Amino acid sequence: MNCRGIKIFILVMLLISMFAVPAFANEKIDVGINSSRILNLDNVERIAVANPEIADVVVVSASEVILVGKTAGTTTMHVWAQGGRNSYTVD
Repeated sequence: MNCRGIKIFILVMLLISMFAVPAFANEKIDVGINSSRILNLDNVERIAVANPEIADVVVVSASEVILVGKTAGTTTMHVWAQGGRNSYTVD
């Protein structure tokens, strides 16, 4: 590989690393049974909850989501936005 090829390869790797969202990013959110939390997020496109019997979500707008605790337990919530995906553990 010549010098120009190496520079292009390094540039591509840097760009990929800048825009990649790590799969292990995981924050914890506590919400009580029959309670709700308002989450302020940026540019929400889609949300999934692993176990909707434990928690549910209502997308109010592209920047606001209501998380509702339904029963005791732990589940995972994934939020897709313009910048990628974030995962949250919900207790």
